[in-house]
Amino acid sequence: MRLILPFMLSAALSGCFEAEANVNEYDRHEWLPRWSDADRDCQSTRHELLVQFSMAPVTFTNDKECTVDIGLWLDQYTGQFFNLASDLDVQAVEKLIYVFAFLDVIKY
Repeated sequence: MRLILPFMLSAALSGCFEAEANVNEYDRHEWLPRWSDADRDCQSTRHELLVQFSMAPVTFTNDKECTVDIGLWLDQYTGQFFNLASDLDVQAVEKLIYVFAFLDVIKY
């Protein structure tokens, strides 16, 4: 999977603390079990972002236009272009395990 659409969460957390998370307790699926469809238009937030950031018109897997199949995306870190939506993973730059460690540190 490739990373696209960086967000600035790392700027908010960078240098704030140093903590070691118990990696065995971290489960990514607890944080992002599935993409939401807040506007209930059948496209999840992931697919809405893929449509928004594609450098070319996208095609969908069916006529309902819920799931993006093909587009053109640039990986800002490698300079590579990707055409298949399934080759991409949309995430924040800050790894979720660091957020997990941060939240574990501030528990009271």
